[in-house]
Amino acid sequence: MVGGTPVGGTPSGRVPQTVEQAEGRRRYWDRFYRVPQECMPAVSLGEVEMLARRFRPRPGLRAVEVGCGRGSFSASLAALGLVTTGYDWSEVGIQAARWSWRDPRVSFAVHDFLGGRAPAGVTNGSVDVLACRVTLQYLDTAFWSAARRWLRPRTGTAYVVLPVNERQPPEKGECGLPEAVIERLRDDWARSERWHLDSERAFTALLLQGPLR
Repeated sequence: MVGGTPVGGTPSGRVPQTVEQAEGRRRYWDRFYRVPQECMPAVSLGEVEMLARRFRPRPGLRAVEVGCGRGSFSASLAALGLVTTGYDWSEVGIQAARWSWRDPRVSFAVHDFLGGRAPAGVTNGSVDVLACRVTLQYLDTAFWSAARRWLRPRTGTAYVVLPVNERQPPEKGECGLPEAVIERLRDDWARSERWHLDSERAFTALLLQGPLR
């Protein structure tokens, strides 16, 4: 599907604006996931433990990961006791995730979130935890607005990991979002926390709880 205005408002080339661009991006990610590799930063035990300490999830909560790739973070959420569905628009990525993880608490499905399209069974107020790990820079504002509504009022939690543009090496370019845009993502939540995943502060994590609108 063709996307709209990118999160952050500035055209970046990462959100496809034509059908041809969308197909090109999908083919890119299919090629990416045919090789045993993960998007940086790789999921680590330290990251998952940090999230668990700050969030303290209850077993049985419903989690959705947007852009799960090979599924390692979705599987980590399931290991915390969350009933998790990981979605990705790459069929190759989803096939790899299904082959890699057998936990009955985690499942995987193909879905294109551009334009704020909800997967089957996801309705307003139906999700406890929404994870966007190194994916939000590829999505549009229609998705982010819809995703906030999918979360349960007052208690719904979004976990977002992003590359910080200003902290990236020159060869990476603007692969994430600018610092100012990342900080604006914290607006209109009852509670927000932010921490960095690496000593260079190139990757940052947001824990956003209780969408206010």
